Amino acid sequence: MHNMPYTMVDVLDRRALLRIAVLSAAAPLAGCRPAAAAPAGTPLSPPTATLRVGASTLATHTTLSAALASIPLSGTALTMPVTILIEPGTYNDRIVISPASPPVKLLALLAADDPDDRRALAALAAAGKAAAVTLGVAPPFPTVTLSHTTPSPYESTVDVAARRCAAAGIRFEHASPSVANNYGVLVREGGSLTLQSCVVASKTGTGLGVEGAAAADGCDFSGCASYGAAGFGEALSLTRCTLTGNKRGGVLARGVKSLGVSGSAVTKNGGPGLDLAAGGEGSPDTALGADCDLSANAGGPARLGNGWAGGEVVGI
Repeated sequence: MHNMPYTMVDVLDRRALLRIAVLSAAAPLAGCRPAAAAPAGTPLSPPTATLRVGASTLATHTTLSAALASIPLSGTALTMPVTILIEPGTYNDRIVISPASPPVKLLALLAADDPDDRRALAALAAAGKAAAVTLGVAPPFPTVTLSHTTPSPYESTVDVAARRCAAAGIRFEHASPSVANNYGVLVREGGSLTLQSCVVASKTGTGLGVEGAAAADGCDFSGCASYGAAGFGEALSLTRCTLTGNKRGGVLARGVKSLGVSGSAVTKNGGPGLDLAAGGEGSPDTALGADCDLSANAGGPARLGNGWAGGEVVGI
């Protein structure tokens, strides 16, 4: 088996996978939190690097879209990553992060009265350890649900075009009547996203669609109308994830340059566990099936399409 490269450290660094929220709690940012709640819609101005969404008196905004709208785009004085702390609850909203945005980190809190993110960070660390044993999302996450059901086509719940974005401890729900490009979470070309202890479910399409680069650790992509996850661009890495009960298959790879699926349960899908079409230019760098459960898929453990020139498929 080929080992997966980590040249794109902003996406595929395993330390980031295991402790994605640490960036949001770094010491240089600790003194940047607002001292008191600001009125909803208050623009973010340097050196503020943390926003908070919810209904408590600690919140700076009541919706995620309002929080995102307050972030200055490139060309302003704010260049550091922006962390958005999200109080527990269900939010009927969607997230669109433009290419001009600074990196955005979304972190679910454990309770609305948490003054900061320390308990959430500790629980994320515990969830990461538990995921190594149980696969999938470990309690207490997710504590936040972000839901977007719309009659409009081509609207993902999360649409990321910026680099080095991340989300942790969140459930993303999606339904949009798109004929194609129907994804619950979409990472566009040029964008990158890391997910930890998240759930992504699409009633109409694929859970995670990656045209840029994405890495997920301890996440669940199950019960989707198409595939659990699909990679078409720069890189897709799934570690200790669960992909089950998806109608067309577990993981689709078509044209992705770097693909890794390890330590994951890819089972009981309506098509193959791993649906591997031809790679991009040259042979994709692949690490597939290592320590995975690829059982009980209607299309078999893996289907290698014509022209597939990827790496060794292990464990099937």
